Order: sequence, then structure tokens, then C-alpha cells
Amino acid sequence: MNTIEYMTALKAVLRIESDYALAKHLGIRQTTASSWRTGKTSISDDYAPLIAKTLNVPVEKVLADIHAEREKNPALQVYWRSISEHFARAACVLCMLSAFYITLAPRTSDAATFTSADFLSISQANINSRTIWVTSI
Repeated sequence: MNTIEYMTALKAVLRIESDYALAKHLGIRQTTASSWRTGKTSISDDYAPLIAKTLNVPVEKVLADIHAEREKNPALQVYWRSISEHFARAACVLCMLSAFYITLAPRTSDAATFTSADFLSISQANINSRTIWVTSI
């Protein structure tokens, strides 16, 4: 993504339309937000963590995209873009693994919760039915 795409995404996620509101969220001047949104200047590295957190993407991806956009050397632009894609794929894999884990994880309501009193009552019931179990707590 480039600066314009990040600014557009931020406005969509935050559900805001004005550069003023975007600037207020980022803690920057309105003129800076307008310059970023129109592509006159690129995002400062200092704001990558806030942008990444707001958009729920790795900060490394935002930084790589910013550096790719600023880079004048085409070979280095390719390098920065590959780093950005690497972090985007890694984030995608982590999301899929998280969803898989959440799907398989037992719910609290499915788990039996036993206290020491429960074990004592089980032992007492076993003694009354003439089957003696030795239960250690």
C-alpha cells in the first residue's frame, strides 16, 4: 500500500471523512494529513505504529510500504515491497492459525469443573455402593 491507500483505509476504518478528523486521530496538523492523503508527502516513520494498530496490520508492513514508496532506487523498491508482502503473508497465516485454534479450543461451558468437595462426594458415593476407591486430593 502507499500513503494515499493508507490514508483512505484509515478514514474508512475510523468512519471519518475529513482530513481534520484524521489529523486529530493521528495527532498531526491538518495540512500534514492533507499532504499525506493527496500523496504530496509520504507518511513519517513515527506514525507507522499508530497506523498499524488502527488498521490491525503489522507495523513492519507499514514501515516497509513507507520505505518502498520513498525509495528512489527501483531495485531497493522491489526489496522493500517483498518485505511488505512477507509481513502481510505472515499476518494472514497468524490470523488463520488463530481462527483454527479458536475453533478447536474447548469452551468453558464444555469443561467439567471439579472442586475438592466434588471429589469427596464421589468418594463417599463409591463407599456407599461398596466399591472403595482411593482418591487423593
